[in-house]
Amino acid sequence: MAPRARPEHDVPPSRQPNLRLVTNVGDGPVSLKIDEFSDVELLAIVNDIADPDGWVTTEEVSLAVGIDAKNALHCVGSRFAYLRRIGAMEKDETQTKHWRLSPIGRAMVKGTLTSRESRMLESLSDDKLLSLARGVTTRYRSTGATGAQLMRREWQYGTSKKRFR
Repeated sequence: MAPRARPEHDVPPSRQPNLRLVTNVGDGPVSLKIDEFSDVELLAIVNDIADPDGWVTTEEVSLAVGIDAKNALHCVGSRFAYLRRIGAMEKDETQTKHWRLSPIGRAMVKGTLTSRESRMLESLSDDKLLSLARGVTTRYRSTGATGAQLMRREWQYGTSKKRFR
């Protein structure tokens, strides 16, 4: 089967900074809790392995993530159900365990900073970062529900105690 044609804005995880695709079972997470695996990483994996119509199964994602748990399908299904509730994924009602990104989910996967924006962010002093945080929280309150939930959860993932080891 030939790989699907990918729109220019459709970026696979391997080309996203700070995203990982685990291929060896045993190297993967033991669960898909938000402090172990971010929503953006999961959405990017779905984007990368989806069939030409955008669909994936929970089993395909479980294998791609390399989740090392006997309840791996349940872990994936639970995260997908949450992502569906907030509007980032869609479920195929005609087939069980088939999922795809919603339009907002696809938009969240493709969102990246330019190198200029990244350099500017790295150069900010602590006082300016605090001002930036105030600006981000103001924007958080005025953005759509799906974007706001994904931003909140990305902050939760990034500030997890597991990120400070």
